[in-house]
Amino acid sequence: MKSMTPPDESLKENSEESTLLDLTERDFATPVKSIVIPTTRYDPIRAREEVRSIIAKGLIWLLSATIVIGFALFYFTDRYTDLKDLLTIIFPPLIAIIGTVLGFYFGAEASKPPDD
Repeated sequence: MKSMTPPDESLKENSEESTLLDLTERDFATPVKSIVIPTTRYDPIRAREEVRSIIAKGLIWLLSATIVIGFALFYFTDRYTDLKDLLTIIFPPLIAIIGTVLGFYFGAEASKPPDD
């Protein structure tokens, strides 16, 4: 096990092995190019609307995928009764969730006062 040495002694031991950074050759007369990052103020209303739209689009894609997969399974399988039972279980809650989210999203849009 390595013995613990005080920091000053460990620096003395490693000083021969380490290389120092030489800053004397740097030309400080020439300016360094800086990167300007454009900043904008954080707008919580805009961020909220972006998140709402992402959620709404995601749920619409989920409904679309469910419909496409349902038709594909209906076309390629012979188990129509099982597929019908499965879609009967999945479809109503999915429609209810999507209707609630979209109603809330567009209801919040309609209740906003007009911008002047």
